[in-house]
Amino acid sequence: MAQFAAEQIYALARQAGFTPDAAATMTAVALAESGGDSRFEGPYGRGLWPIGEAGFPEPAAAARAAFEASGGGADLSRWRSARAEPVARFLRHRAAAQAAALAYGDGENRGNWTPAATAPAPAEPGSVAGPEWWTAVTLLLERAGQVYRDRPGAERIRELAAACGDIAAEGRAPWASEALLAVDDLAWRDPGPGSAELRRAAERIRCDAHELAEAALLAAGLPPALPDPARCRRLLGQDGTSAPVRLGRPGAGSDTAVRDAAVVEHAHWSRIADDVLAGPAANRAAAVAARTCELLMASG
Repeated sequence: MAQFAAEQIYALARQAGFTPDAAATMTAVALAESGGDSRFEGPYGRGLWPIGEAGFPEPAAAARAAFEASGGGADLSRWRSARAEPVARFLRHRAAAQAAALAYGDGENRGNWTPAATAPAPAEPGSVAGPEWWTAVTLLLERAGQVYRDRPGAERIRELAAACGDIAAEGRAPWASEALLAVDDLAWRDPGPGSAELRRAAERIRCDAHELAEAALLAAGLPPALPDPARCRRLLGQDGTSAPVRLGRPGAGSDTAVRDAAVVEHAHWSRIADDVLAGPAANRAAAVAARTCELLMASG
């Protein structure tokens, strides 16, 4: 079996030694990390609970390894989906995990739902450390090069992989957005072994790295129906990435002033994101802007 339902993942976790609460949490983590696919292979590992390059694709072994790596569920920082920043994606699967616990006979409202602290990004020896999504994108390009090594159409992937060491810090987000699009395009045009995993890994990186969503939106151009386009571009970081500049308050002298400005901006863009008359494209762009405001409020 390759695809596991939440109930099956929960049973694996309980058999590996997790308590009911920890098993519910780890079920949500597995659904967020691998989609319940024991054959999953991404930039951070393989299997239901990807851990490092070796991975544990055999489901029962993956559950035992997750038990050891997390100290029985006490430390979730090994998995990006369980970290507080940038997005604790495992929380999206809370209901499914709790339903699995109930079906197993462990009762209602199981799970520990406090996100883990953000772990530092690993750096290769001798390299300059960067944001973790940067490491993920470079590893994804490497993996794509392996998958398409003997197949035509991968020239752009190889060009991007060769150039990654020359990209300045301020150019990394646009470059990474282009790299993810190149991987997506190749995987769709030339489906085969490994292509689906590449697409899922690219989407997972996008979900985790809001900076990439901002860069992609700026590069593609804002939809014509979006109100206040200059205001949106500024918020997305076109004029600078500091919070006061993004919020149009370059002289803001306190964290309180910055947070108050972020609250106002969040209300503005949330209204547009929910306005069906604005149209889907404007809704999506405004949702990105609203998420930017949420992150600014959280950091203030």
